[in-house]
Amino acid sequence: MLELINQSKLEDVYILTYGFNGKSTITISSLDELENTVMCTLQREITNIYNNIIEPKEINISKGNSNFNNYKLLGIVTLMILLGYIK
Repeated sequence: MLELINQSKLEDVYILTYGFNGKSTITISSLDELENTVMCTLQREITNIYNNIIEPKEINISKGNSNFNNYKLLGIVTLMILLGYIK
């Protein structure tokens, strides 16, 4: 991936990862299947598109009656943080 970034000649590239592991910037720390909630964790400080610093935090998401895929949910939460909807 770094080779692709170098070839694209982009400046100020910011790499952010999400997934189900301890190295990801955003991960799921717990699932409550009874309550259908997911606890997403921002594991390190990031900067959103408005140059606001977002400190590490846990974000509790209620999925309600949906069976929404947790991996897709992580992607949506990541975008919401970067776009400033989650502060």
